[in-house]
Amino acid sequence: MNAKTETPQAEVAEIWPRDGAVRIVGDLLGGAAPGSGRWFLQAVLRDTDTRRSYELRVEDGRFDVSVPVEEFGNAGDGLPQEGVKWDLYCAPEDRLEEAAEKWLRLGRHLDDIADKKKVMVFPAQTSAESGTGVSVRPFYTLYNNLSVECLPGPSDKENP
Repeated sequence: MNAKTETPQAEVAEIWPRDGAVRIVGDLLGGAAPGSGRWFLQAVLRDTDTRRSYELRVEDGRFDVSVPVEEFGNAGDGLPQEGVKWDLYCAPEDRLEEAAEKWLRLGRHLDDIADKKKVMVFPAQTSAESGTGVSVRPFYTLYNNLSVECLPGPSDKENP
């Protein structure tokens, strides 16, 4: 990491999309590091009120979480043809009931890599949770935040 921040944020260091899960490792920075409180990854289905929570393992401000691809692939009432996107946040336990704007958006902002959406492309994995194949792939947004895209059918970008 090439820069420091005073602003609380959840800075992604590593993404491991493999073995049927998406593992994310990063740092809670700028005073965001928890004392004794628990923190959670909050996955929010874009343009809906659907949320899912996964407890973060946090040690000395570094977090680590692994989410099975089936969790992303099963978006509820069937997957639309255009797919869905999950936006990812970190939230302390005492803020879980608050709006997403009160949470820390996962992203990678403190490096020198511009346009991560085009530069950092991750492999997709297939989830069969809904009975049909769903391609699940993490990606960086235009604003260098981390999200997960789910599309119907297996992806040709998949690794075996």
